[in-house]
Amino acid sequence: MLTMILASLLAVGPTPSESQVLGLLKRHDLGESINSVGPIPLAGFNFWRQVPLGQGRSAVIVSTLWDSGVFFFGPGGRQLNVLKTAEVLRSWTVDLDGDGIRELVTEERVLRGTALHEAQFRLYSVTGHGRLLWRGESTAYADAWWKGYAYARRSYLRIVKDATHPYLEYRHGCGGRECVTRLRVAGGELHEE
Repeated sequence: MLTMILASLLAVGPTPSESQVLGLLKRHDLGESINSVGPIPLAGFNFWRQVPLGQGRSAVIVSTLWDSGVFFFGPGGRQLNVLKTAEVLRSWTVDLDGDGIRELVTEERVLRGTALHEAQFRLYSVTGHGRLLWRGESTAYADAWWKGYAYARRSYLRIVKDATHPYLEYRHGCGGRECVTRLRVAGGELHEE
């Protein structure tokens, strides 16, 4: 029994460091047959991007048509966490709590089909180990035949400079009118206003 447990632990291998993840992605770019990077399969590959987050931390975004992901790294390239995501379409960073470590904001396609599309804005924090803090609809549309009624919605997320700390302003439809939610981060926690 102990032999089987040790063999399974060895088969999994150590968590890949930032240099190992980047090495695999660069080899993939050169045409080498790399099927996955850690738990993220590369089928339907779109792009990858290394994003500095400050204080020796970074993220590596891997976008594919189906199973994208974000690797979070600490000082020295030590992996903090890897999160599976929807298809990452775009990303940007902002330090919302003034701690010198930027949060990661993405727009991700969560549903696709013939005359059907839904995407979300997502906010990730690398304070601690790297985690999802918030998600909100960015776009959604469908033809009437798909859901029984047609709909088309678009929301907006912008970074607002403030005297103390920037915040995200999320403008979205709610009950036939536009609602505005402010998203602030303090101590790695989200605060909605």
